[in-house]
Amino acid sequence: MEMDVQERFERIERNLERTGQEIDKQNDGIRGLIVVARTCLDSIKEMGERHEAEIKELREAQAATDEKLNILIEHEAVLDQMQTRTDAQIQELRQAQAETGEKLKALIETVDRIIRNRNGKE
Repeated sequence: MEMDVQERFERIERNLERTGQEIDKQNDGIRGLIVVARTCLDSIKEMGERHEAEIKELREAQAATDEKLNILIEHEAVLDQMQTRTDAQIQELRQAQAETGEKLKALIETVDRIIRNRNGKE
């Protein structure tokens, strides 16, 4: 079964046409992939920009938090000093109250003796 030149030529033409159609399909697919790739790249770029903005915001918030924390630490030191002074003052007041209690007891005993002595003389 030999083909003549015309048949060969027609067969080659059909093969070329089929190959051309396949190439067209592949080119259409490649164009579609290029569109998808560009869309993905645009989305990635937008996400990157959003993330950069959010990271900047977070850094600013962290800096503000650090500043406030440092202020709290300073206030804590002042409060510790004040608490130490208050504790010392309370201790002094306790001591003074104890001394006042002893003096009051001695005064009551003295007044009691004076009153008994007067009552005994009357």
